[in-house]
Amino acid sequence: MAEITIKVRVRIAWWVRWYIRACVLFAVMHGLRPDVDKIARFVVVHGVKLEFVNG
Repeated sequence: MAEITIKVRVRIAWWVRWYIRACVLFAVMHGLRPDVDKIARFVVVHGVKLEFVNG
């Protein structure tokens, strides 16, 4: 049986940590609960880049 190896490089944008902290801070200041699904969806679409690497 053949074996396949796939390497993926995951890059997180520099602003993701600041964005998450700002969302949490805003929620705490206003007595709200952050919408984790909405935040995660935004970060995955705009702040995470996948790159398939040869070798």
